[in-house]
Amino acid sequence: HKGYVEKNTFIKVLHDLGIKSDDDELGLVYDAWDIDGSGTLDFKELDKAVRTAKISRKFSPSATPSHSAVDLQKVLMERLQGRKSVGQTADRKVEKRAGSRASIMVAKNTVASQDSAVEYMETGEEPEGTWAASKWIASLVDIPKAIIRALRVPSSQVMPAFDFIRKLDQDEVKVRLDEAKLGALAEIMVKACVELKKLTVGGSAALNDKFQATGKFQMSYGSLSLFYGGLESLLGPPKMINGSLFVSMEQEHCSMSDARLEFLTSNGVTTTSYLEWEIVCCPKEERYKKSSPKNPYPERKGFREKHPEWCRIIKSLPEMEDLMKASVNSQLTKEGHHDSLLIREELVGGRLYTGPMYAKYNAVLRAKSKDDFLVQQAKQITQGNSYTTTIHAINSCVIKLSKLTKAGKIWRGIKDAKLPKSFWVANSMGVKGGIEYAFSSTTSDKSQAVHYAGGGSDVKDGDASTVFEMQMGM
Repeated sequence: HKGYVEKNTFIKVLHDLGIKSDDDELGLVYDAWDIDGSGTLDFKELDKAVRTAKISRKFSPSATPSHSAVDLQKVLMERLQGRKSVGQTADRKVEKRAGSRASIMVAKNTVASQDSAVEYMETGEEPEGTWAASKWIASLVDIPKAIIRALRVPSSQVMPAFDFIRKLDQDEVKVRLDEAKLGALAEIMVKACVELKKLTVGGSAALNDKFQATGKFQMSYGSLSLFYGGLESLLGPPKMINGSLFVSMEQEHCSMSDARLEFLTSNGVTTTSYLEWEIVCCPKEERYKKSSPKNPYPERKGFREKHPEWCRIIKSLPEMEDLMKASVNSQLTKEGHHDSLLIREELVGGRLYTGPMYAKYNAVLRAKSKDDFLVQQAKQITQGNSYTTTIHAINSCVIKLSKLTKAGKIWRGIKDAKLPKSFWVANSMGVKGGIEYAFSSTTSDKSQAVHYAGGGSDVKDGDASTVFEMQMGM
């Protein structure tokens, strides 16, 4: 490309100049000089890198003057135009590889010294949503391992690590780190940088923009007062129709203005409240039991063809009630929770929530934050239907099932939403975060959370996509 040098051309020209380093080593030089991370080396970058290197060593004994930036540029231009380079001579003798490589690599090492030191110094306290190198480096688990090996920390069977570290004085730490020379850190960093370059983003500026993320809205989280107020402080008490919670829930899904209004979930399902009630409470066998059902129930786009194992499993309500009694309620009884057995309404609420209806229930709850975007979103998707009784049933289901929670890691994927300031700046108690207004949908399958956060094939660089990793249970 005009004005740019590709990596293979760069390596070939340096070989022609008599620099006999490995292709991999010269590739690392190329990557180091590629300041903007674009994957191509433009002449401006090349000129700055070579000039600031102040190369005093000759690339070969036969060359009278040192190769200057102009010489190198001339060689590269001629190479791009198909002519022989001025560096091609017969029987070139080469200096030691280390000397040649050091002459080139010093270019990158001295670039920062030509500009303001403050400009290149990251404090680690970067603005909200900004990708920080310090946090990325802290996430590289092999770096602490290299330091532990350098300090020669013994196993816990020999001495507790806490006691060992406390006994190390400043001089001993310095001696051990100096002796180790920590060459392993260079290998770790090079490997990590290579992995970072594999991200499908054009350059470092675009990469930074990707991590800053452009969200359609900012998530709203409440304070502790929301937690202590409980669900009734937001929705009021559950309602009964003809003395039945179940009938009230049925009316919320089948008789309200939004009952047959199609809505699209963030993970790609188009459905209606009426249809979801049918799927959970009275599914029609011809729509799900046959090998090729006629007019099958809605599923996430592409899942039925590509990931049938990820599709929802439809069962009749009597089947689910039998399963509830045999598994969940028997376990609750065994654990001594005789007063916390699940009932039909809680089962139905839980089943509805784990399907597409989560979008409506959570929209109702998050609108209570009074955020304009979330309020309008709830109005559009629910037409003012608050699903009060159903949401209470789901909440009761979650509370009862929490008694059977096992410790482990779970994940949650979020698309199109930026995190609020409270997640980046600690409050007066030193805590970052907030109280979720709605239910937090999570999964024990990390790939599912990544899929939710990505939002499918239409996701673009810069779209806000977040995956939370959480520790569940005691």
